[in-house]
Amino acid sequence: PVSFNVAGLSGTISKVTLSLNGLTHSYPADLDIILVGPRGQKSILMSDAAFNSTFNNATISFDPGATTTLPEGRTVSGVYKPANYDTSADNFPMPGPGSSTAFAADLSVFNGTSPNGTWNLFIVDDATVDTGQILSGATLNLTIAGPANTTPSVALTTPINNALVSGNAVSVTATATDAEGIAGVQFLMDGNNLGTEDISAPYSVSWDSTTTANGSHTLAARVR
Repeated sequence: PVSFNVAGLSGTISKVTLSLNGLTHSYPADLDIILVGPRGQKSILMSDAAFNSTFNNATISFDPGATTTLPEGRTVSGVYKPANYDTSADNFPMPGPGSSTAFAADLSVFNGTSPNGTWNLFIVDDATVDTGQILSGATLNLTIAGPANTTPSVALTTPINNALVSGNAVSVTATATDAEGIAGVQFLMDGNNLGTEDISAPYSVSWDSTTTANGSHTLAARVR
């Protein structure tokens, strides 16, 4: 197969496209082509398509958002939705995925899954009287949807609500979480900054309460 090794990407797939660059074949209707993803998902790209055609250094791209499905008849270079025009089983011998009538021509089967791992492109010529090659290889394009942007959360841990405090070193602490990381926590008293922003956990500030008038005050924390 033609293999693509993908690693280090976060998020999930929202779209897969693939291009065959410089496809040359004297009778492309004999070609069965399937893409197998890292999780074992499978999509036929073309099977029993492009009758009465000859590909000479053609670029055939498969895109689920294309406006035209790969024709059953005469075909030229272009961008197409995948197509399978034969309901009988397509056979992809080992190390291919075998023989099945269940292989759909649907690139959306990869959506919502991790892109990381090995992708394999299998190409079978189911006749023996014609020849072909891919002069410039294949290009796999993955569109990745990043993790959902969640709102960071922060909560004061000390002093507890309605606590009575005194002294020149009252410890004010908080916990903060965010899927994308915390840049810093700024403590506030009565809406005004209390000390400088703490940029590393555990988040805290020392409050000299002797500089504050006696009475009730509101402590809070802001995260970014």
